[in-house]
Amino acid sequence: MKAQIEILQDGRIQKYQSDELFRSFFIKLLADAPFDAYFWETSPLTNERLERPFEFALQQYPHSISSS
Repeated sequence: MKAQIEILQDGRIQKYQSDELFRSFFIKLLADAPFDAYFWETSPLTNERLERPFEFALQQYPHSISSS
């Protein structure tokens, strides 16, 4: 699998974009969340954690967004 890498802010940030199939799958997971708004977080990535499965958590934003 290959990823596109975009270098930002004079090399201080590297933005990775992976394949379209995974990206579409992941975006759908986020879009299908049962919350109007949420915080998204994942564990930091370090060399020691590379072998662990990827996981993330969604926490409902405390103030729901109303369309009215």
